[in-house]
Amino acid sequence: MTKTLWSVRSIFAATVAVFLAAGVPAAEAGVQSCKVRIGKGGELLIDASNIAGVPSWGFAVDTVDAPFFNAGTCVSAGRARKCAIGDPGTEAGRTLPTDCVLYVGDESGDPPCQAVLARDCVNVALLADGSVPINQDRALAGGVTPSDTPGFPVTLDRPGSYRLTGNLDLTGQPDAANLTAIEVEAGPVTIDLGGFVIEGPTTCDMDSLPACSPAGSGVGILATSLQVTVRNGTIDGMGRFGVELTLGECERLEGLRITNTQVAIVGPQQVDASGCTILGNSIDRVGDGISCFGCIIRDNRISNSRSFGIAAGVGSTIVGNNVENSGASGLVAGRNSLVKDNVVTGSVDYGIVAHQGSTVVNNSCGDNDTNGIRVTCPSAVIGNTSANNGASGILFFGSGCVDSLNAP
Repeated sequence: MTKTLWSVRSIFAATVAVFLAAGVPAAEAGVQSCKVRIGKGGELLIDASNIAGVPSWGFAVDTVDAPFFNAGTCVSAGRARKCAIGDPGTEAGRTLPTDCVLYVGDESGDPPCQAVLARDCVNVALLADGSVPINQDRALAGGVTPSDTPGFPVTLDRPGSYRLTGNLDLTGQPDAANLTAIEVEAGPVTIDLGGFVIEGPTTCDMDSLPACSPAGSGVGILATSLQVTVRNGTIDGMGRFGVELTLGECERLEGLRITNTQVAIVGPQQVDASGCTILGNSIDRVGDGISCFGCIIRDNRISNSRSFGIAAGVGSTIVGNNVENSGASGLVAGRNSLVKDNVVTGSVDYGIVAHQGSTVVNNSCGDNDTNGIRVTCPSAVIGNTSANNGASGILFFGSGCVDSLNAP
């Protein structure tokens, strides 16, 4: 027992001796835990700890000598919080670091800390709202995103917000009718056209064949990713489509003016597509207006289409649109759709065509060459007005339809 006790004491004493000989571990040297992020105004902000004296920053490890814009207020007790690399109101304060990396140092003389932005980026100045600018010069130079090459299309391979700061003009480019202006390869992405124009070489004449010339494969905005929003601007003269969305969740297309193209908007074409809202757009002088499955198509104005104004697939919601002067039927809705509060006039064929299982409510159809409304039963047709058409007001196919409060 005594021998065992002395053995334990010996081991303890040896351990203490080793600890005392080694000493207390030294504190970590240099700036620690540095992080860079984008603020609400697009400015670059730094957080860090273990700062000795006044911190500094740089885009390269050997040039960490730039002062922080707010160094006098963003550092306390060796910790930095929301230190801005420049005036947030200027491009210098919003310029992203090359390869998404910058360095933070202090007065200790120790090696700087590496801060990596938590998103891929290119060395451009963000706009005040944090979005990436796109204009003609940047499109031709390339580099809007890491894989974007000079010329068209502008390739958006990273999620985020983008905004036009000038027109995109494809008319002077070789083979312009086959060029796409912007291609979206990653989402979620928001593109604000900023009231500017994407312009191609095509014009459409509703009295000639082909209606649109020169025809080609060019698209104003082509999205091959999910969760894409496009708003607030004009797309004119594209060789094929104004906007094309190939997957089933496009989020929203809003406030666009689309003219002189074969089809203005091509939404998702899958039967189970959902979540795409097409709202408040103006479409004129096109081959077809809007083609989409399972979409919410609301408060749009479509005029002077060579063929259909709206062609919506299964399970669509089509509400409050004004469709006039279509070269075929003005509005066609697939099975199980809601067609409500639309005004359709001047179609060469039917005003509205609704397939079985649909609800057709409070629409107005006049001056169409054949019937105002054609419905495949069973469907519910309630409170519609269909007058001054070339044939009967409402034409029912099959049996089992609800026909109520329609006039005449």
